[in-house]
Amino acid sequence: MTGPEHYKAAEDLLNNVHQLLTDLMQDQGRNADLLNEAKEILPIALSAAQAHATLAQAAATALLGAVATTDTPDRDLTEWVGVAGASR
Repeated sequence: MTGPEHYKAAEDLLNNVHQLLTDLMQDQGRNADLLNEAKEILPIALSAAQAHATLAQAAATALLGAVATTDTPDRDLTEWVGVAGASR
C-alpha cells in the first residue's frame, strides 16, 4: 500500500467506527447483537486505523524529504494531493 492508501484506509475505518457508534447511540442498548458486534469490532477497527495512520505518517514524512530534493513530479505526491482534497 502507498502512504495515501494507508491514509484512506485509516479514514474509512474511523468512518465505520463512527457509524457503528452512532447506531449504538440511536439503539440505546436495545439490540444485543449490535452491542456484541461493537464490542468485538471496535477495538480491532481502532487498532487497524491507528496502524494505517502511523504508516501513512511515515510515508508522508519520507516523501517530504524526497520532494525537497527534486523538481520531478512524484506519483505519491499526486496521490497525497488527491487524498487531502487539495489542488496542486
